[in-house]
Amino acid sequence: MKDFGEFVQHLLKSTDIDYVITHSFGAVPCSFTLSENNIDLKKIIFIAPPDHFTDWINDVSKLMGINQKIIDITLEKFKKDYNMNPYEMSVSKFIKKVKNISGLIIHGEKDKITPLKRAILLFFKYLDIACRDRADINNAGVTIRSTLRTKIKYHEIKAHVK
Repeated sequence: MKDFGEFVQHLLKSTDIDYVITHSFGAVPCSFTLSENNIDLKKIIFIAPPDHFTDWINDVSKLMGINQKIIDITLEKFKKDYNMNPYEMSVSKFIKKVKNISGLIIHGEKDKITPLKRAILLFFKYLDIACRDRADINNAGVTIRSTLRTKIKYHEIKAHVK
């Protein structure tokens, strides 16, 4: 994760971009990198994001038939190798530290790896961060689309990044 985070940090700091698009697990290291570095990014698009790192590990493991003992060993190895607690790693926790960023969450209703409910929970945590009193959802800068990935219109994504 740190290796990927270093790559993301290098990429974001060495290029002049205003937005990032992440897919699935990529939301975790990207939001971690943004939270740990002063990177001026205006917008982020999360496609099928998990909130918690361990949710993603469990979802993928379940799909592949990996048993809980192997998952636990893997998470402990990750903790030891990277000196990070995988149970505390979440997009909503990391993104809380990022200032002035607008987000778009896109998630397929029939996603077989990361359930839609994960994106919905992330959305409400993100919304709570962006608009603590929840008085005006439209001004929170966060939108959630519950649509099949194949039916999302390119111009809708393009409109978000403008």
